[in-house]
Amino acid sequence: TPRGAVNLHPSLLPGYRGAAPIQHCLLAGEKITGVTTIALTPHVDAGDILLQREHPIHPRDDFGSLSEKLAAFGADLLVETLDGLERGEIIPRSQAELTTGENPTAPKIKPADLVIRWDRPAKAIADQTRAFSPRPGAATFLDGRRLKLFKATAISGEGEPGVVLGVSQGRLQVGTGDGVLAVAEVQIEGRRRMAIDEFLRGTRIEPEIILGQ
Repeated sequence: TPRGAVNLHPSLLPGYRGAAPIQHCLLAGEKITGVTTIALTPHVDAGDILLQREHPIHPRDDFGSLSEKLAAFGADLLVETLDGLERGEIIPRSQAELTTGENPTAPKIKPADLVIRWDRPAKAIADQTRAFSPRPGAATFLDGRRLKLFKATAISGEGEPGVVLGVSQGRLQVGTGDGVLAVAEVQIEGRRRMAIDEFLRGTRIEPEIILGQ
């Protein structure tokens, strides 16, 4: 535009500034996110805020579904921003004035971020599976083979962290540091993603086996 370049960021800046805002938003268990248009500057995601809009996060949203929703939502906001700039109706807001020590950041995802720690609460692990679904996949280990988990939810119950408690209603139940994780789909190393019932027809998982080893 005559007023400079405009960038679209999939978060409510200055929150979740960085390379992986959608993943980190899901990891944190947020219920609201959004999109922001900013003036492009040499510093990443640091330009003045032009417009931003909130967008709810559905409990079943994962990285794939939320990315698609925010892309469409953001496209509309980008058009609105360009029109507003053309008419001179937008007053830029400095991110520096809105930034506090409490603003979460969104650094690049590292391989260690994908590994499930079973001593964490079931809700946190469920959020981790959402953040990395459909790709690259939050993972644990089964008999030394990498096992990615998808469509996992936290339910009430108790069990030692990482210990398989059994299968109920098509979900593999695993103990965690707080509560039980119920997993509907998995992908073992070298095979395709599949529902638990189908997976168990070809792979035997004994109760009390410990995942993560």
